[in-house]
Amino acid sequence: MIKFFRNIRQSLIMENKTGKYLKYAIGEIVLVVIGILIALSINNWNENIINLRQEKNILESLKREFNENQNLLSKEILNQTNCLELLKILNGYIEPNPKLYSNKIFDSLMFGLVWLPSYTPKDGVINSIITTGKISLIKNLELNSKLSSWNSLLNEYNKTTHWIERDVFELVVPYINNKFPVKRTLEYFDPELKENSKFQYSQNELLSDFQFESLVSERIIDANDILYQSKNLYTFQSEVLLLIEHELNQ
Repeated sequence: MIKFFRNIRQSLIMENKTGKYLKYAIGEIVLVVIGILIALSINNWNENIINLRQEKNILESLKREFNENQNLLSKEILNQTNCLELLKILNGYIEPNPKLYSNKIFDSLMFGLVWLPSYTPKDGVINSIITTGKISLIKNLELNSKLSSWNSLLNEYNKTTHWIERDVFELVVPYINNKFPVKRTLEYFDPELKENSKFQYSQNELLSDFQFESLVSERIIDANDILYQSKNLYTFQSEVLLLIEHELNQ
């Protein structure tokens, strides 16, 4: 084709037909430009198709990951709710002249005192698309924005769990070490860990101690804070899943 156009140009020049040559040259330029534009359009169309396929694959992977996280978090919220309830009950037992309760009841309440939150979400897909820049393939701006804020929200949650761990290991454990055999709570972590401690302890000493009351109150604040954070995270994940589902149904 190029040789064909070259022959035409040479023929016109040799015949000294300058006007016709200029018209032809302009026409040739227009054809070349049109060809380039068509090629670019085809290339863009192919690229858009590839991007759409990648976006769909990413959304489907995110949907699986966030669904799994919702299942994990719903169980964690139930555990946190139960822990908060145990702490509230224990707090209600503390007074200068306390009543004594069965060891079984008291052991379960002390379990709430040393229990720790344990939600660890799956984040391989979302971290991958953020670090590789593939998050830009997600065209929904609201969804894109939410996914971008995921790590920030999770960091806030992890900060709260860090403070709770600090309270348990730096405040609770040192206090009860010589006052209550933690071994009695093991079965509440896992029934297979059930073992009876042969050491005695005094419910009265614990339940009549104002320092113990302060400690339990601190743990109630902890449990309330993490439950609040978990519910916020659950709502966030639900909103992300709704946006993903909407995009996949387009």
